[in-house]
Amino acid sequence: MIKVIKSELSRPKSVVILYGWLGSTSRHVFKYAEIYLKEGCSVVYGTANSIDVMFRMQSRLSGFAMDSIREVAKIVREQEDVDRRRIPVSLHYFSNGGAFVAEALSLMSQQIQRQDMLSSSDKEDLKLVADRMYNFGFEICDSAPAYLHPDSGTAAIDRGVSNLFIRTVFKAAFRAALLLNSLKAGPERDVFWENVTNSKLCKHQVFIYSTKDDLTDHQMIDDLITKRKDRGIDVIACKFDDSEHVQHFRKYPDKYRETVIKALEHIENVSIK
Repeated sequence: MIKVIKSELSRPKSVVILYGWLGSTSRHVFKYAEIYLKEGCSVVYGTANSIDVMFRMQSRLSGFAMDSIREVAKIVREQEDVDRRRIPVSLHYFSNGGAFVAEALSLMSQQIQRQDMLSSSDKEDLKLVADRMYNFGFEICDSAPAYLHPDSGTAAIDRGVSNLFIRTVFKAAFRAALLLNSLKAGPERDVFWENVTNSKLCKHQVFIYSTKDDLTDHQMIDDLITKRKDRGIDVIACKFDDSEHVQHFRKYPDKYRETVIKALEHIENVSIK
């Protein structure tokens, strides 16, 4: 379910999309939304269905992403019709629960006209938001993306699903998928990592991660940052050494807010009137 909170300012600094991690609730993600609301942003946020995330169901993840894009486009059009100034759109997501949705969004954005399942109005919304995101916004990756090591899926289920019975069922189903060579296969991992490596969602990106994270491989993030910098992308790395998976804000609230505010200040400087 997508939720929307509009800024009280006459013109928001940015419209920010937040995609939560596997098992996160609206209450969890709202803590991050509050950072942006206090800085004068509008926020569109939600968490994809757990089953869709666990099995990386592209069509359903794309549908979830499109739900958020419609809401963002509505806010952008309403505001730009009033003051005729472009509104930056930014993206902030967590773990692979958010990274899989961001991946789907990136793939859709790169081939808008080939999205046969989208209506003409959806294509216009996607085109508008993709432009405001790439040219004027930023992307923050918190504990993401996580490389698909063979054991990372079951570990994420253990971390993200609190109910013992549901967790047991999910893990059994996930292991069955592994036996069918669904997610464990090298090509599947390679496709995901190639997609995130080549993502073109934003020119300005921030990675928040930790060497202590046992789900997100920090060395793979280091390599990803290097590759994106080589492509000319402006990347800021905020790397901790003692905070756990999606716990960086909890461990370092001041540094986390400072990083977000720095990103917001940057887009204010580059936005075109």
